[in-house]
Amino acid sequence: MDFRMTYSRLIGALFIAGFVVYGVGFGLTSSVIGAPDFLSTISAHQGTLVLGAFLMLLVAPVDVGKAVLFFPIVENHGKRTALAYLAAIIVEVVLLSLGALCLLMLVPLSQSAVDTGVAKALGSLLTELNTMAYQISQMSLGLGALFLCLLLFRTRLVPQWLAGWGVIGYALHV
Repeated sequence: MDFRMTYSRLIGALFIAGFVVYGVGFGLTSSVIGAPDFLSTISAHQGTLVLGAFLMLLVAPVDVGKAVLFFPIVENHGKRTALAYLAAIIVEVVLLSLGALCLLMLVPLSQSAVDTGVAKALGSLLTELNTMAYQISQMSLGLGALFLCLLLFRTRLVPQWLAGWGVIGYALHV
């Protein structure tokens, strides 16, 4: 019983860590790219942008770890749901990582000798690609987690009120 409680707490801690790590990374990168002419200021805020993007990339092992640890528990109650959740997490982390890499590409773009208009267009494209990758990744996560929460509600692996809130929350998230 003690092992199961430690295992469950580890999964819960990874859920929270994923939110914190990505949230802080997003806040740091947004503080740099939120300015109207952000490409001209990237050299002064390069460390903030790189640290933020690194934190956004760090969410990949955190989320994959969460899904991998959760897989054997869920698999005993619904193999298709366990696989769907794992696949949704993999899609999510790939897209989030691609978005963070787009933000990292702003650093060499700001230092290049490309025409200002072209650089602004590419910078805008890279930030929009990050936004689009985030939106699609969250839709993938929401769909996978919706089915997970329905399974948790049905099997009572967690209190039903908690799984019910998860169903409502992830349905809204999608």
